[in-house]
Order: sequence, then structure tokens, then C-alpha cells
Amino acid sequence: MPDFDGFAAPIEALIIASSSISDLMAELRAHNVSDIDCDASAFGHAGLASVTADFCDRWQTGVKNLTKDGAALAAGLGKTAQNYLETDKAAAEAMAKLEADTG
Repeated sequence: MPDFDGFAAPIEALIIASSSISDLMAELRAHNVSDIDCDASAFGHAGLASVTADFCDRWQTGVKNLTKDGAALAAGLGKTAQNYLETDKAAAEAMAKLEADTG
């Protein structure tokens, strides 16, 4: 795990976070807010039905934005973990080559 002046980047944690966020965003996408909306007649009041429908529409927009942002966060964490792994590998290879060259 790289550690720079107390800043540590636990690669496993980045990978787990990326995967967990991706799983959560998939779960959110699988459940539309419209699934809880019901027929206007079930409210017994046209105004209440209208307000509820408006709320559900806005809530769905919020969930859509959340899942979009969450997916971007998960992708960024995954890419960060990949970059750390590639950099660590390149550094290890360079050190091994240096050691082999200097005997």
C-alpha cells in the first residue's frame, strides 16, 4: 500500500468501494420511483394525487442524478486503484532492473 507522508491509498479499499458503489447504483436503477406511485383515484383527492405525482417525478429525477454521479464515482475509484496498481508494478519492475543491472 503506497504511503506518502501519512497519506495511504489502500488499493483493496478502493476496489471494494468501487464495486460496492456500482452494486448500489445498479440496485437504485432497478427500482423506479414510479413503482410506488399509484392511480390518482387511490388518493381520494385530485390535489393530493397531483402533488404526489409531481413529488414522484422530481424524486425520480433526483435518483437518476444520484445514480449517474454514483456511477462516475465508482468508475473514478476503480480507475484510481488501477493506476496505483500499474504504478506500483512499474516501480517494482524498475527497481528489479536497477538491482539486476548493479548486481
